[in-house]
Amino acid sequence: MNIAIIPARGGSTRLQRKNIKEFHGKPIIAYSIETAIKSTLFDEIFVSTDDLEIADIAESYGAKAWKRSDELSRNEVGTYEVVQDFVKEYDMKSGDYICCVYATSPLMLADDLVDGYVWVIKPRVAHAISIGYPPLRDAAQFYWSRAEAINACIEYWWSSTSPIKIAPERVCDINTPDDWARAEKMFEALKCGY
Repeated sequence: MNIAIIPARGGSTRLQRKNIKEFHGKPIIAYSIETAIKSTLFDEIFVSTDDLEIADIAESYGAKAWKRSDELSRNEVGTYEVVQDFVKEYDMKSGDYICCVYATSPLMLADDLVDGYVWVIKPRVAHAISIGYPPLRDAAQFYWSRAEAINACIEYWWSSTSPIKIAPERVCDINTPDDWARAEKMFEALKCGY
């Protein structure tokens, strides 16, 4: 079984309501959901959220809402903890795969998710993570994982992690208004055609 989980809490601090802020005509989270659907890799696509508006928007674009606890919605909680909780609560087993897709990834392509999946199913690979290259940096798009690696608490950045290279013109980790403006310009330049 392959599951996509898109963490999208309501309390973004540096860029208010960023997960559903309009980006080139639709909520930015819609791009992540649509790309996950287009990849045809997933049995189910969930948005993990504490926010009713985000849940409604996610469902309107084809995802299912997964209620996140208040404890997991704090600012200091990372995506790994959210994925761990989901894998446990959904009772994912050995042989299942989970992909943590960032809600603010409008430059991600379905082919990127396919590339990650091709790598994570290889023997001795626990995770496959989108990496901007060059230079090497977290592309903030997706983290593929084996469910058993998450259950065994194998961290994302480990010797059994495969980097999935994303071209620099498609890498923008969106956390601030400046990041947002840069992503909009990059999107326009690429003519992504969403």
